[in-house]
Amino acid sequence: MSLRRNKQFAIVKPATRDRIDLGFNLKGFDSTDRLKGGNAFSGMCTHLVQIHTVADIDDEVELWLRKAYDQG
Repeated sequence: MSLRRNKQFAIVKPATRDRIDLGFNLKGFDSTDRLKGGNAFSGMCTHLVQIHTVADIDDEVELWLRKAYDQG
C-alpha cells in the first residue's frame, strides 16, 4: 500500500506470514542496523524497516514516518 501526500512518502507491504516491510522516502538519513538503506521496493523507497510485532512500531519508526511525510 502506497502512502502519499504530494508524492509517495512510504510503502507498507506484507513480506511474510509474520512480517511487514515499511519503506520510507527519507533524504539525508543514514542507514542503521534497523533502518536499511538502498533502493527498497525496486527503487521506490530509500529506506526499509522490518516490522515483526506491534511493539516494533515505536517512537523511532514514528519519527521516520513523520520525517518522510514532511519531506513528501
